[in-house]
Amino acid sequence: MIHFINDASVRREASTPRCGKSDLANARNDSSIIIAEQEEAKGYEVTPQFFAARTLEAMLGSLFFDKACEEGAQVIVLGKNLAEELTRQSRNGAPPSLLIGKKLLTYEGYLTVIGILKEAGNRYDEIFFLPWQDKKVLPPPQLRFAVASPHQIEEACAQLSAWFSSRSATEGIVCFDPRHAVEQLVKRNRGINLLILFLSFSGLFMSAVNVGNIFMGRGMRMREKLGILMALGVSQKEVLRLLSAETLVITLSGASLVSPFPSIFRDRCCKR
Repeated sequence: MIHFINDASVRREASTPRCGKSDLANARNDSSIIIAEQEEAKGYEVTPQFFAARTLEAMLGSLFFDKACEEGAQVIVLGKNLAEELTRQSRNGAPPSLLIGKKLLTYEGYLTVIGILKEAGNRYDEIFFLPWQDKKVLPPPQLRFAVASPHQIEEACAQLSAWFSSRSATEGIVCFDPRHAVEQLVKRNRGINLLILFLSFSGLFMSAVNVGNIFMGRGMRMREKLGILMALGVSQKEVLRLLSAETLVITLSGASLVSPFPSIFRDRCCKR
């Protein structure tokens, strides 16, 4: 849909930035610009193949081609009834052929009339057609290749770059070698693993010292109880076995509680 600039639209849009008052004033002094009385018109953006598929032909002027779509040309093709209505409004009954080459004054910009369709006997007579413009920005195509040996990567990159450059007129062909990025990632992970290993052994050593001090103090506090056990006939070997069992239970319990923390720390470092 396009929206025409005229007296009614300027009054309605007077308080908005897109008022169009100056454009309307300039158009009144330019005979090549058409000022329509109606406020809007319906239509479609189509490709040149649309006209052939619907057996639509130009009565006056011509249809647009693929180049108009590629370049985003501001041209328009009118249906027969729409062209006659615009001619009646602006030229007071003059023939529609006077519209060819003229520009329509719209809020979407100046649209140059290049053609008027023959009567189709359907809704196409009441609408307009603009060149289709693909507004989607597509990413550049990417191709991936693999080589048998990492020593051949640089040679393969040079060959691929030369081959595509010789067969394409476009610039900007980039041959990307991910080996360096992978090597940096491996070095970083190796450094993280060494740091985690060092922290783990440091924690293990400190834990062993603390546990040894704890059990030494506990043994000194239990000296009286151990003396009573030995007086009752318990051998020194059995006393040592009792202390070893208690130490093993406490050590395994502490290790099971602490073991998840190194893996959690490593995962967080790798994510960063």
